Amino acid sequence: SNSKTLKNLDFFQNNPAQQLEVVNKEGYDIRTANIFDMSGKLVYTQKLQSHSNEQIDLSNMPNGNYIMVLSHDHQMISKTKIIKN
Repeated sequence: SNSKTLKNLDFFQNNPAQQLEVVNKEGYDIRTANIFDMSGKLVYTQKLQSHSNEQIDLSNMPNGNYIMVLSHDHQMISKTKIIKN
């Protein structure tokens, strides 16, 4: 699988709003955001619609470390560690 991180794909955590923003400057065709806990269990999934910026709501997730995988048709586009605190 393709595990490289794409250029011009940025992540910003807005802790007061408990959101993660994905800034997709190049307009990559990202369809799904999956968030896994550190044991590899899928704890959250969100379908993505746009080719630009997306907000992912983290408010229902307990504090901790997670891995977010962005994908298109089951092909990994980006894999990023996120910390919710």
